[in-house]
Amino acid sequence: VDQAAANTTASVTQKGTYNTSYVSQSGAGAEATVKQVGGYGDNLSNIVQTGASEARVTQNGNEATERGYSNGSTVVQNGADSLAKVTQTGSYNDSLVVQINNSNDANVDQDGAYLNAAVAQNDSDSEARITQRGDHNTAGTTQTGQALSKIKQGVADNTSSGNLASVLQTSASTFADRPESEISQEGASNSAYVQQIVADDANSKSYQGAAYNGTYGQTSAASNLASVYQVADNVSSVVYQGGNSNIASVDQRQDDGESKIFQTGSNNQAYLDQAAASSSDNSSTIKQGGDSSYAYTSQSSWGDSA
Repeated sequence: VDQAAANTTASVTQKGTYNTSYVSQSGAGAEATVKQVGGYGDNLSNIVQTGASEARVTQNGNEATERGYSNGSTVVQNGADSLAKVTQTGSYNDSLVVQINNSNDANVDQDGAYLNAAVAQNDSDSEARITQRGDHNTAGTTQTGQALSKIKQGVADNTSSGNLASVLQTSASTFADRPESEISQEGASNSAYVQQIVADDANSKSYQGAAYNGTYGQTSAASNLASVYQVADNVSSVVYQGGNSNIASVDQRQDDGESKIFQTGSNNQAYLDQAAASSSDNSSTIKQGGDSSYAYTSQSSWGDSA
């Protein structure tokens, strides 16, 4: 489907397997809806839109035991105020959303195993949300400027494991960008990585085997890794980990950083580094509730507190 005028609408529905859909819309106000609902999947959808637009993709598949049956979705939007929403069921599915302008929203929802979801937003005031249910899934967001990233993995399933979440947020200018990152992972053997490299003001929250209110309801959670790296003034980081044998690592490189690490269970490790050259007025809190845990804090300048 190729549409070059403004305010166009494209709707594609495909059943069965091995289907391919391509939609190109170059006018503002475009809407594209693609539904590929075959029993096994193995479908491909590509949507390219220029101007403020909306894209919605639904792909159904089975719980494949090998990558032969998998769905793939790519959405590229070049206009501001655009929306991309992707829903995929089944295993071994891939979703890529690229939004090149400001004030865009991306929402990816996947249910299955061995899933991949990536969102890249190249301007300010954008929001990315990725939700994945199942095991061995990978989710990543890359954002520039003031942005919000939320990743949820293993939703309402404390047996979920082997998931990886990564967030990279960088600066669009020399002014305060205020990016926010929130990662929630339920289950065990998950990894979460956050990098915020901005001019000023960043916020990161990571929950592993812990509820959003900071309580630790999942005693079965274990062997999770949370890593936070922040290069900016006036940053804050909170890491909640429930269960045993978890590792939390926070590195804050400039002034006025605040870090809090909460761990319950036994054999946990917490590492906090606020000792970058000339950094000052930093504060740290580490609370560990179990036996045989280890905590390390490094601060090297005036005005710091631990």
